[in-house]
Amino acid sequence: MEQTNWYAIYTASRAEKRVKKRLDEAGIVYYIPSRVVEWNSDNQVKRVEVPLFSNCVFVRLTRSEFSKIQDITGIISFLREGETPVVYSEQQITSLRLLNDHAEEIDVVEGDIPVTSPVRVIQGKLLGLEGELLDEPGVCRVLVRLPRVGNVIAAVSQDSVVRL
Repeated sequence: MEQTNWYAIYTASRAEKRVKKRLDEAGIVYYIPSRVVEWNSDNQVKRVEVPLFSNCVFVRLTRSEFSKIQDITGIISFLREGETPVVYSEQQITSLRLLNDHAEEIDVVEGDIPVTSPVRVIQGKLLGLEGELLDEPGVCRVLVRLPRVGNVIAAVSQDSVVRL
């Protein structure tokens, strides 16, 4: 049996929800991390769910299923490193899900961040999260790298992490 991997795909501008529907119809496993943002409109605060990464959906496929993606309206391409689609590990997606679903607050940071000590969260709502420790005075944060997409960071208690 052929191995499945996680890949990121680019979508047309603000087409993530339409692509989600089409992926469901095609029977493709996907993940669209999102967050709720507030904005003022006509003196009212509105809460809107938006993708964590604009124009990006993670899909779990085998190589032979790539052709299914090419036929879905709204999908532009795979996120690539050179000519090769970028592969994300199950642990990266699991850690992203944990941060997105359970962290009180997360930040998405673009650009290069120096590599730091690998850690695993061993207690609390983020149990099982693996990432890198960003240990700054008075704050302990964990970073999950998603190459070519972004870095996701959340604060954790210092006693909830163990270095790997």
